[in-house]
Parts: sequence; C-alpha cells; structure tokens
Amino acid sequence: MTRVIGACTGNIMRSATFDAVINHELEAQGITSLDVSSAGLLVEKILANQSPLRVQLKILRAGLAYGLVRDDIRGTVEDVVARGEDQEHTDEIRALYGQVRPMVHGYNIALRNQALAEAGVQRFPAPYTPLDTTRPVDLVVPMVERDVAKVHARFEGKAPRVQTYASLVGTDELVDKIDLGLEGVRGIVEYFMDTRKQAVDALQRV
Repeated sequence: MTRVIGACTGNIMRSATFDAVINHELEAQGITSLDVSSAGLLVEKILANQSPLRVQLKILRAGLAYGLVRDDIRGTVEDVVARGEDQEHTDEIRALYGQVRPMVHGYNIALRNQALAEAGVQRFPAPYTPLDTTRPVDLVVPMVERDVAKVHARFEGKAPRVQTYASLVGTDELVDKIDLGLEGVRGIVEYFMDTRKQAVDALQRV
C-alpha cells in the first residue's frame, strides 16, 4: 500500500479537492494499492487565529465580498481592510478574523461540495485536517512549490518524498485564491478532474 497525502495551507479547498477527485478515480478504476488523503500544513495556526496579517486581510476581504460579515462589525472590517498591510497586527484584527474566517471557509466548502457533486464526485473531505507527521507516508504532494519548504519543516528535515501536484501531472500550478465564487471553485474541481488519470498513473509509480 502506497500512502499519499495531498497538502495545502488549511485543507479547505485545494488539497481536499485533490483528495476527493483522486479517490473518485481510484474507485472508478478499482485501484486499491493507493491510500490517498489530504491535510493542511498550517491548520493549527489558522484555528488559533495566528495566520499572518496578509492572510487575515484576505479572509476579511473575502467575507465582505461574499456578504458574510455581520452588520455590527462590517464598518470595522471595512476600515481594517482599507488600511491594508501597513498597520499593526492587533488583537482586534485577530478577533475579527476569528469571527469571519469560519463563515468564509464554510461558504467555500459548500461551494466546493456543490462543484464536486456536479462533476459526479460524492466524496466530501472534512476541512482542517492537520498534517500528522507521525503517520507513515510515502509521498507528500503539496499543491504549490512554495509549500515544499513547509512540508520539510513540519517533518523536521525527515520528510518522505515530496513532489508538487503540478510537477506530478506536468501542468501549471493552481493559483490560490479565497474569493472565487462558484465559477472559480468549479475551475478548481475541473483542474483536478482534467488531470486525475495522469495523477493516478504517476502515483502508482511512486
């Protein structure tokens, strides 16, 4: 059994979609020699509201774009977003992020599951699964090149084989955006659906 973990920042969209689509293809082909799952590299920090300011601003901006921010904090959130990264990362900003993040992520997960269902995929991975470095694994597949160093850091220099998804299937990296809307999320699902056979072929050669 070859154990593979797809990894992204929070295990919300990209790695979870990889997980769903690849397992869908494994089932379709009757392949049982691959154990594929997904995890987030910074789940603990996300849930503790310890993400960097730029990330928290992206979530707050997405909350405004999606219309998810409560009326009683909307003005404050708009002011924080307008100031951008040229401001102190205060406890107030972290608290606002802590209120808006679950709504933004929940909304994106609902869109992801809808797009997966439209593509005929019925596996909907749970979010926020942290990377368990004590679990035996043969290959970690970060969704983007910049996450390779994070994988090695999590394994404290003892990482298994690491290869990005784009290099695995010979395509461009999937751009990380938070406020894509349904059409954008459909694009993420399509990205993995279009490359799933190449991915499974490559994973069987690990």
